[in-house]
Amino acid sequence: MICVFCRQAGRRYSDSCSVIVSENLRQKVVEEAGRCVNYLKFCGGCEPSKCWYCEEVKKTIFRDYVPEGAHYRALCAVPDMNRELRARIDRKKE
Repeated sequence: MICVFCRQAGRRYSDSCSVIVSENLRQKVVEEAGRCVNYLKFCGGCEPSKCWYCEEVKKTIFRDYVPEGAHYRALCAVPDMNRELRARIDRKKE
């Protein structure tokens, strides 16, 4: 384990850091390092992920199939809607 704040290895968990104890300084270290304020990791600031599938479908007549809320593309339902979307296309052709 490496302390996120003082970078010492194997001595403590980050929340027990005795070198950088001020919340303001800890916040500054996290921000300057580009770490997430929720996880102290490099996760992109915990902003909602934009799903590649949904972003592509939003550009089509099927945009009403895009589910509400952000999600990672591995959790997207759009690829599983292939049959339903195909049926919708076929109905339009009739």
